[in-house]
Amino acid sequence: MRYQAVANIVGWLFLVMAAAAVFPTLTALSNDPAATQNAFILMMLSSAFTGGGLILATRESGPIDMRREGLLVIAALWLLLPLWAAIPFVLSGTIDTIAGAYFEAVSGLTTTGATVFTELTGQPEAILLWRAELQWLGGLATLMAWAVLVAPDMRSPQFDPTLAPSALQSGRHWLPRSVYGAILPLYTGMTALCFFGLVVTGLPAFDAICLAFATVSTGGFMPRDGSLVSYGTPAALLVVSLFMFLGAISLLWVRALMQRQMSIVRANPEPIWVLTAIILLSVYLLLVGLNASNNGTIVSLVEALSVILATASSHITTTGFNVSESMHTQLPLVLVLALGFVGAGRYSTAGGVKFQRIGVMFTASMREFHHLVFPHSAIGSTRGLPKRTLATEGAIWANFFVVTGAVVLLALVMSTSGLNLTSSLLAAVSAIGNVGPAYDLAQSSDIAGRLGYDELPGPAQIALAVGMVFGRFEVLALLSLFNIAYWRS
Repeated sequence: MRYQAVANIVGWLFLVMAAAAVFPTLTALSNDPAATQNAFILMMLSSAFTGGGLILATRESGPIDMRREGLLVIAALWLLLPLWAAIPFVLSGTIDTIAGAYFEAVSGLTTTGATVFTELTGQPEAILLWRAELQWLGGLATLMAWAVLVAPDMRSPQFDPTLAPSALQSGRHWLPRSVYGAILPLYTGMTALCFFGLVVTGLPAFDAICLAFATVSTGGFMPRDGSLVSYGTPAALLVVSLFMFLGAISLLWVRALMQRQMSIVRANPEPIWVLTAIILLSVYLLLVGLNASNNGTIVSLVEALSVILATASSHITTTGFNVSESMHTQLPLVLVLALGFVGAGRYSTAGGVKFQRIGVMFTASMREFHHLVFPHSAIGSTRGLPKRTLATEGAIWANFFVVTGAVVLLALVMSTSGLNLTSSLLAAVSAIGNVGPAYDLAQSSDIAGRLGYDELPGPAQIALAVGMVFGRFEVLALLSLFNIAYWRS
């Protein structure tokens, strides 16, 4: 294990965070109180000093092994960097506790979208921009993380060759710089298009940039109080819906579609499944909620349909935007839990188990069921299946059971903080599924034992933050951290 190589990469991550803090710092210097200005200056300088020191101390470390040391880099990204990212929240006085500030920073970097802020009106613009930037950086980190945790070893049972354009491969290993070069321009371009689309539809530039960051990253942080309906522009809801969908499907699939690599596009039907799920949920909301939602806030059929589409997209993509409070109440709690657990597409910024894995599990279950009913039939037998297919199914089932166990364990931990069973389970799914706003959207204020994120005790907030990080890891890769052989190798 080359710890110097890990420290070198972490140093560069600190420098990236310091660079990202430049824009909030300039915003604070132009608009916000002195406490906010000092908080961002201190955070930016301390991040730059820490990163620069690590880089200088380890400049002779050599290249990093993406299959081993890369795992520690990702752990540092989501567990260590939030300590620095939380500095502006604490020193500006916008969040009272260190645990709450750390919770907010982890929620941003994991694109979970859970927040301890009860009111955004009157908050410094630099703080609102920093929250949005954290989500955008977290979305980019998520896309890079799968390249680190899954893609380096093409022999891995979790590797998907249909999503690996030849330009990104070199023998058995993926080239990290090639992956970054494929992901970063497209991710940035999608964000820019979303921003311009929102501006054209009439949103203020500041709100548009914050929403663009939160939409493409499927994060869900709002730049103002209230819901998306309060902007009064159905066209903006359509823009948000489109880019939530694009953020929730494989970015490499989008890249292949743009480059007309149709063999790759046809080989991966998962984006079509995600789109179909959005359409089906929209139809459900149209059938059961159109009349109830037309309570004076939705004044036309066009607006109603745009709200329905945005609401469905918000839940399917695990973004969790508060599109319309009246519309969200039309979804049963069980359905909200299921959607948060399933998630959307692989190799995207969305959370959850992912559609493709659920599909593989369903197919394997049907095959085994058929084999139980007709034990001598060749249809239900695993004979003749490639070993790779069986290994992939085994890895997916293991991932499913570990995630399910983690949800149950986190729900039990949350139940010790004063939450009832329903709220505990919803909080656990929201954290591990990285769809934090679902916890607030799915609950009415009169539920006994309901506590907002801001009302949870510090240990409970930290537990949820750990759950968010857990949800962002490839679980089987995460478990290798607990393998003694991993540290000895």
